[in-house]
Amino acid sequence: MTDGFESRSGFFARTVADPIQLRQRSRIALLILIVLVVIGQLLSGFGAGMLTALTWVCAPVVAFGIGVGDAFFVRHGRQQRRILLSIVLSLLIVLMSCVILAGGVNGSSSVQRNIVESSLYGLLYAGIVIGLSGTIALGIGRGEDYVSRRIDQMSDDDW
Repeated sequence: MTDGFESRSGFFARTVADPIQLRQRSRIALLILIVLVVIGQLLSGFGAGMLTALTWVCAPVVAFGIGVGDAFFVRHGRQQRRILLSIVLSLLIVLMSCVILAGGVNGSSSVQRNIVESSLYGLLYAGIVIGLSGTIALGIGRGEDYVSRRIDQMSDDDW
């Protein structure tokens, strides 16, 4: 007997089921969010502030999507060096853009200065999200292997 309800997986389960596609979609979302961050910094007012705040709220979600997609490769022994390199480079990019933004950008006009500052802010945002996603990928990819090895070791010790 069926009661009219079919056994279908939910949206979240379908989205996370294919890590490669999740990583691709999350990277596209990251590019869109970087553009929105730059636009939010160029504009002024309440709407621009809300746009910038919304992008920062979405940052962990996008980083998690990229991280889960990259963790799939780390689990299978691939791309670990690339992820470590991306974490180091993102840290350098974040530090350099912070220093430049804190020191102020000297431009000949205020429009040029606003464009440079907005671009640096977008670079700061991208660096933070990429660094966070790399950390998530290493944590998930290497963490699962560590847990399974510890369980095996504890099981062998019991015998």
